[in-house]
Amino acid sequence: MYLQMKATRLPACGILLSVCLLAFGTGQNTPDKQGSQPALPPASEKKVNFSKDIRPILERSCLTCHGAQQRMGGFQIDTRELFLKGGASGPAVLEGDGENSLLISLVAGRVPGKIMPLTGTKLTAEEIGLLRGWIDQGLDWVGGFSFSAGEKRSIQPRRPEIPSTGNSGLSNPIDLFLQEYFKENGFTPPEPVSDRVFARRVYLDIIGLLPIKAELEDFLADKHPDKRERLVHTLLSDNKRYAEHWLTFWNDLLRNQYRGTGYIDGGRTQITHWLLQSLEENKPYNQFVSELIAPVTGSEGFSKGIIWRGVVNASQVPEMQAAQNISQVFMGINLKCASCHDSFINNWKLADSYGLASVFSDHPLEMVRCNAPTGKISTVRFLYPELGEIVAETPSEKRRVQLAQILTSEENGQFTRTIVNRLWAKFMGHGLIEPVDDMEGEPWYSNLLDYLAVDLSDNGYDLHKTMERILTSRAYQLPSVGMDEMEDRYVFKGPSMRRMTAEQFVDAVSSLTGVWQLLPQNFFEKDGRNQGGQAPEDIHSSVRYASGRIHQGSATVEVDVSDIKTLRLVVTDDRDGKHPTRAFWANPRLIGAQGELPLTQLDWQNTNSADGSLPSVITGQDGSFKVGDFDFDYGLYVHSKSALTFDIPDGYTKFTAEAGLDPETLSEDGGEMNLEFYVLSEEESLRAAFVDTDPLMQALGRSRNREQVITTRDSLATTLQALEMTNGETLDTVLKKGARSWLENYTTESDSQNSIVDEIFWQALGREPTQDERKTALAVAGSPVQQEGIEDLLWIVSMLPEFQLIY
Repeated sequence: MYLQMKATRLPACGILLSVCLLAFGTGQNTPDKQGSQPALPPASEKKVNFSKDIRPILERSCLTCHGAQQRMGGFQIDTRELFLKGGASGPAVLEGDGENSLLISLVAGRVPGKIMPLTGTKLTAEEIGLLRGWIDQGLDWVGGFSFSAGEKRSIQPRRPEIPSTGNSGLSNPIDLFLQEYFKENGFTPPEPVSDRVFARRVYLDIIGLLPIKAELEDFLADKHPDKRERLVHTLLSDNKRYAEHWLTFWNDLLRNQYRGTGYIDGGRTQITHWLLQSLEENKPYNQFVSELIAPVTGSEGFSKGIIWRGVVNASQVPEMQAAQNISQVFMGINLKCASCHDSFINNWKLADSYGLASVFSDHPLEMVRCNAPTGKISTVRFLYPELGEIVAETPSEKRRVQLAQILTSEENGQFTRTIVNRLWAKFMGHGLIEPVDDMEGEPWYSNLLDYLAVDLSDNGYDLHKTMERILTSRAYQLPSVGMDEMEDRYVFKGPSMRRMTAEQFVDAVSSLTGVWQLLPQNFFEKDGRNQGGQAPEDIHSSVRYASGRIHQGSATVEVDVSDIKTLRLVVTDDRDGKHPTRAFWANPRLIGAQGELPLTQLDWQNTNSADGSLPSVITGQDGSFKVGDFDFDYGLYVHSKSALTFDIPDGYTKFTAEAGLDPETLSEDGGEMNLEFYVLSEEESLRAAFVDTDPLMQALGRSRNREQVITTRDSLATTLQALEMTNGETLDTVLKKGARSWLENYTTESDSQNSIVDEIFWQALGREPTQDERKTALAVAGSPVQQEGIEDLLWIVSMLPEFQLIY
């Protein structure tokens, strides 16, 4: 399935008051009272990576009590030397011998009464196996790394001198900096990737879609020497598709969800309209951030925070959430630990977190340490007071403006470093600093990071220009590097091979099958609902629809269709999703200069039901249509979870109808049923980012509710992914529909088999099949071509790493 990738795991908050290795026994495995011991999980057989596998475990379960500030039991784990030294009871580990190391005995519960950590989450068998493997393999440690919180790095911008071009033939400053870096690390860059690989890579990175055959063939045929630069510029200028793709990135960072936790009590609002508009117009990054911190109309939801139900820790009140989110997203600073107590993993104090949280409060905030009030009132201030003062006596709205000005000022070099580091990590698979939320860490090449940061501010905070700088570099065009080539000391040798995000994979399958998402999430008011069926004025252009929910009765729907050719009428239910709701479209008609055209006079197609059968559609009898107390001239009945598709004749500019619930449905639900309906343009390929998550996307790493800031998604393959992709209903349904669609498009029996196989390979992989692949594919497709055979071929191709990976 997916190749196993390096995962960047965020340090967990040190709220586990665990005592990992608090007291050591004799150093031997001690039997329990019955003389038996728990079996040790086997040592991991893979090459264990300190940064990826071990550091997160130690930070979560051991550092709180065995860092520089605690040293319980005389044991400190800040450096490899201290780790090997052990504590008051002797060595905690025996290098090369995990099985007989005291650390393993303690975390595995082989020392009675002392399973570590003493409180909080215990280590899993997999984690114990990783620790065993790490010890067996020699306790590899990142050179010079220490868990100790060092001095805060200067946040001032730094402008390194761009190296001279010399005889290199290079012009991109990124490559000029890396030329020195490669020389220092004894690496000779190979030739750039082929045009085909470059095009696929840059399409997925900029607009999130695979190139279609015509686009790819045009690019491959282009003989201009600067065609790669021109392709990057063209894709970045495709504002609509760019925004649709990067919506996912920012939704994750800004906790933007369409409905779910927090909406019920009005404590959460979405920022989708503002965000899409900002992305489409490439709003300067400093303005983009300022409008999130000091909200304008539509951007209030980011800093507002979630009002959690029930009793929550003081560190999760909305004001503290705002402080945590702003520091993490825009400064790469982890305040989660410092929101409860002075942090054990960095220099941030409880007073720092409350100082920032107080900016968002309408009243003075009392500091609470580990849920215990301290009696001290926090002082309003930014994390780096030297950048400017926030006047506590001013209203919170003005304090937010002051904060936005300070955060985005040119003197705040960490502001620009953080976002260029995120972009580099997004395109290259590994940040200049890792983890990307630990911007106080050391970059693997500081000159390059600092250059990109000042280049962004020099260019007016234009993120497109920074992206273009990265994507046109030779560095980006180098062959991808498999993660198995990475060692603990990271050396950049090219972009890391990455898997598609959940949304990219779903969109890629849609491109391959022609089956796109049907129902968008409502992008309306704070509760995700628009009453009355009227489309909002600022509806995003890529989701042309009127939508609404009505309680009994009916609602009038009007949609401008002057620039679309195909219309979809959709209803869905509000029950368990298994029992269809019978609804109606009454007097559905098109209006144009030539008058009105009833839709009942047009042919329709069903575009949604899984088995391909038509929904239950009934036209009026004898020129009349009656539903309960409603009398109409004509109409259409339709079951939910299906869509009627109509081709619009030339000259018609408006669709209008009454949408409502069938009385039988109302009676079944006691008259309390709501109807959700949509009118969509068939031309718009509805992207996965616009719909609610489903089992497939969740298995592939998309958060269900986005209750936490997500800066990186885990790239490790999981059993859940394998099960969902091979046996899940979501993908199976799409592939079945796709197989029918492919067959419908190839009606000439003589060439249909070869044509389908060639086109499937071009759309999925951007190339023709090899001779062996063609032979196998033809056998799978069948002769004559069978729907089940095409379905199997689509499944096989979509499971290929070549399809699923960005390489």
